[in-house]
Order: sequence, then structure tokens, then C-alpha cells
Amino acid sequence: TPFRVEGRAAILANFTGFFGGFPTRRLALRQISLRVYGGTAVENGYFDLTLVDRGGKVTMLHGRYSTVSIKAGTRREIVETHASALPVSR
Repeated sequence: TPFRVEGRAAILANFTGFFGGFPTRRLALRQISLRVYGGTAVENGYFDLTLVDRGGKVTMLHGRYSTVSIKAGTRREIVETHASALPVSR
């Protein structure tokens, strides 16, 4: 969805809906940068995502992402994440 997805159930439904049609998936992260400021961590980088649908059609996506997480007790919780496709060169 191009719009904000909020709440655990909605996020799970969004990922399940998107990836459900692709039984084969491969994710490669590149140029990962992780910075920690107290209890807050900021990670960003690039990704190559290969998806293969049930008919064998291969789709490759290249993009960038960023994720912000906070320390909550002994756990880390994601408070913001974003991924977008890289512009296609012509």
C-alpha cells in the first residue's frame, strides 16, 4: 500500500498480502549503516529483493530503506521504517 500502515495486525496483513503470492523470496542488504544514539538506533541501506511467483515468474526490486528502533527494556522495538524503490535509470 502506498499509505501509512499502523498497528501490529495491519503491518502483518500488509506483509502477508504482498509476500503471499511469492513462495520464493531472497533479500540481500547492501551498504548498511547503523548509528546508535543512546537508546535509539537508526539503520539505513540498500536492498535487492528477488521474488518468484507460483508460475515461476521472477521479479527483482532494488531499493533503499531506513529503520528507527528504540530500546524498550531488554528488547528493541521498531518505531519507524520506510522502503522505496530506486529510480530506474534510462
